[in-house]
Amino acid sequence: MPRSLLSDDDSASHRRLADADAVLARWSADWPQGHSDARILEEYLVGRAAGDLDVSGRPVGDAGAAAGEVAALDREVAHDRTAQATDAAVSTAVLDDPDGSLTLVAALTGAHATAGSHATAVATDSASAVHACRRAVEALPDAVRSTVGFHDTAAEAVAALAHEPTRLHVVVHASKHIAVLREQLRLVETLAAEVVVVGREKHMSPSLNRLLAESYERVDVSPGRAKSRLLIATGPKKSQSVASASTAAHPAAISRPRVPVQNAAPSPAPGVPEILVSAFPGAFGGASADPGSRILVDALARRLPGLAPASGDGRTGPSARVRVLDLGSGNGWLLAAVGSLLPHASLFGVDDSRAAVESTVLTAASVRAGEEPAVVLHADATGPLPWQADDDGDRTASADGEDSEDPAAFAEGSFDLVTLNPPFHDGTSMTTDIAHDLIDAAAALLRPGGRLIVVYNSHLRYRSHLQHRFSDVEQWARDRRFTVVSGTKPGSARGETRTPTS
Repeated sequence: MPRSLLSDDDSASHRRLADADAVLARWSADWPQGHSDARILEEYLVGRAAGDLDVSGRPVGDAGAAAGEVAALDREVAHDRTAQATDAAVSTAVLDDPDGSLTLVAALTGAHATAGSHATAVATDSASAVHACRRAVEALPDAVRSTVGFHDTAAEAVAALAHEPTRLHVVVHASKHIAVLREQLRLVETLAAEVVVVGREKHMSPSLNRLLAESYERVDVSPGRAKSRLLIATGPKKSQSVASASTAAHPAAISRPRVPVQNAAPSPAPGVPEILVSAFPGAFGGASADPGSRILVDALARRLPGLAPASGDGRTGPSARVRVLDLGSGNGWLLAAVGSLLPHASLFGVDDSRAAVESTVLTAASVRAGEEPAVVLHADATGPLPWQADDDGDRTASADGEDSEDPAAFAEGSFDLVTLNPPFHDGTSMTTDIAHDLIDAAAALLRPGGRLIVVYNSHLRYRSHLQHRFSDVEQWARDRRFTVVSGTKPGSARGETRTPTS
């Protein structure tokens, strides 16, 4: 595996690389350590702009390649140089950048970045990634930072660039959900001259190559570097559309409505109907009921008749309604199922994924037609309270299609019941930190006497952490895979527990 895509003879590329590295080191003191995906993208973009690398990420005229392939690659490089010289600019859409590193690299190494004509549009599904990208961009020089724009969705990012007479390139961080890449490709395939998918080698399955080949004539696999690799798709099969990239010419390519996958999930317990689950690509659980969530709902349904009635804490009017929050709502099935058990409760959800937020709104609405809609917030629930709409584009969404900016909707100490099915992966790494942070958030969000119900993989053993934050912690259900535990927040207006009855 090469130490670098660039050879020691590529002096022009190394000078450009050093200039970019000087900025990147201000963002991350140990750059490029720990950022192998961004590093290989940086080397590729620098080498391609200088003409030192071919479209596959290999040195031009690589002696290891067949003579015919070398000639074809050299012709393509020559064509690219001509195109770059005649085009007004090269614009780059960066999709699902997890930490800002891909955005910085794209902005710093674009073919015309030094001339101020390179545009970079950023969109990511994750609320926490949005914050990370915005913080990262602050490290850019003012002239470069002004060329970077942030957008709520991939469609909006592409539309922002498609207004300009540019060659559109797209950089995508490889998702573990192939359906996400499929949706992104369908969005850009008539507009993007090149799509670069960057990620760890172990996640670059042949299915990604096949998917790219559906939309592009050529798919190249770069050499690996520090266990990262690039898939480069060029020669769009719908190339006649790329010649004039404008929303006026191609409105359908950008404004095509997103359509979720839908499936009827059977009832896990009496009182819970069959629920129509809607899931956009990337939403946890897909269009089904997660097994752990099903066990949680079944345990709640069994316990609900025996729980004491609400204590009556002095609230009157709308505030007297039981408020239920699902932390990390995914596709919305858990919130919808709990809502069916508590038909008069006000329902709330929060998720780091925009796809999950949109899925939750639709799924919860399927059991509440014509009733008060669920309110769902796109936010990182592991972050400090208060969570509210801000300049980063976070919004609370509801089934009526309206956005809300009410910061009190997710106020500390305002919920009677919180449900939680925490993830135990951060990207591709196993972790318990996210669950611990979400448990802490639940403790802050609940009223005194409010209840948390959490389900987790039995081998993770979160009970000790729960006992530090909650009283009356008890196991409600357990099987070979999952454990359901409930606890109450200490304290109450009348020394009693306000339970999730409604």
